[in-house]
Amino acid sequence: MLSYEDCLGLSPLTEEEIALIAKHEHLPEIAALELGASLFETAQGRELIAGMILDDAKDACRHRDPAAVARLGLLLHRFMEAHIDRKRSPGARESCGPLSSYFSNMLGRFGVDAEEAQERFGSEMQVASMCCAICPQSERCTRFLGAEADNPSAFCPNAALLNQLATILRSRKPGEQGAQ
Repeated sequence: MLSYEDCLGLSPLTEEEIALIAKHEHLPEIAALELGASLFETAQGRELIAGMILDDAKDACRHRDPAAVARLGLLLHRFMEAHIDRKRSPGARESCGPLSSYFSNMLGRFGVDAEEAQERFGSEMQVASMCCAICPQSERCTRFLGAEADNPSAFCPNAALLNQLATILRSRKPGEQGAQ
């Protein structure tokens, strides 16, 4: 008989993704693992898993939990980078609407072109924008944006995601690798 850990080792999904499916679908983790593995077999199923992550991020936003929104944004980003064909994915072209000035300015400080990021990472941008809209750290954000020395990873729930997006976007532009 296989244990949960054995099944997890055979699954293409991470433990965090399985836990999210279990919570989202109100299932025990072993049933979520089976459902996730089944969904993972098709592009449409992988889109459904990404949609579950986005749904949970929206729920965390409604509950004004920026740390959870940011964690889910990063999870969504990792999942989509690894498993979603962005060229064919309808979610890859979705817009998160007008960006708040804080979020737009943060993108600039991280070296992320807002238009390119929205074009290539629509779902992640939507989650990060929601997170920014409910973040209680606007005073620290204002200081950081004003060039005062404050490490954004100490206060910005989007810092890890923005660092990853900046790295990805810079690495894919010829002649700009290693640019800061």
